[in-house]
This record gives sequence, structure tokens and C-alpha cells, in this order.
Amino acid sequence: MKKKVTIKDLAKLSGFSVATVSRVINDNGRFSEETRKRVLDLIQQTGYQMNYSAKSLRMKKSFTIGVLVPDISNFFFGEVVQKIEEILFDKGYSTIICNTARNNKKESAYLQMLEGKGVDGIIVISGAEDFSFEETDAEKNI
Repeated sequence: MKKKVTIKDLAKLSGFSVATVSRVINDNGRFSEETRKRVLDLIQQTGYQMNYSAKSLRMKKSFTIGVLVPDISNFFFGEVVQKIEEILFDKGYSTIICNTARNNKKESAYLQMLEGKGVDGIIVISGAEDFSFEETDAEKNI
């Protein structure tokens, strides 16, 4: 298995600090165009991939939205979910699409799973006649 290239590896290879490499990767802060080019070239050469889990922990944001849908095979729901996914993707978000199959237990389990994954939001297209979202202790304290 090939060793994963880290931001520290990029810094060492480029001769720049980890902070400078991070600024280039996140396009945040000041650096020259030459620095940008050198770091981006190294990223391409080494196959560096950002660790999104670490970034999520650091930023306290997952850039992920959960979408609960009662029946993904239903044309209407499929079209709605597809449009939601397109819009979110264009805004830099990934989606976790959860097909509940109109099953209340499955819907509740998905809600708990999405909360555990720390998604930034949940879009619920519920198939239940009486839907409720229970507040967690953490949300009650906000």
C-alpha cells in the first residue's frame, strides 16, 4: 500500500512552511503566484488528497447535508433529491441520501446516524403522516 502524502510532506518537499502550504490548499491568506504554482504542482505530482475528516474537526463543519426521502424509486422524490444534490454540490457540499422506504424505524435510525456523523443539516422529505424531530440534549443547550 502506497504511503499517503501529508501536508507536512508537501511542506518538506516544497521548502515552505506547513502554514504556507495550508494557505495555498485552502486559498486563504497571502502567498505569491509562484508559491501557489509550486505547491499545486507538488500536489499533482504526489497525488496529495486533503483529509476532509481532519478539516471537518478543525472547522467544526462537515460540508455534508443529509437528505431523508421516503421512496427514492418514486419519480417525484427522485427528481427532488436529484435537484437538491445538484444545488448542494454546486455550493461545495456532499450529500448523504437516505431512503427510508416509508419505514418510521428506519427514518429514526437514519436521523440518529446523520446526527452522529455531524452533518451540517438535514433535509427531511418524510413519508410519515405524523413526523417529529426530537431535540437532542446538545441542541436544547443552544
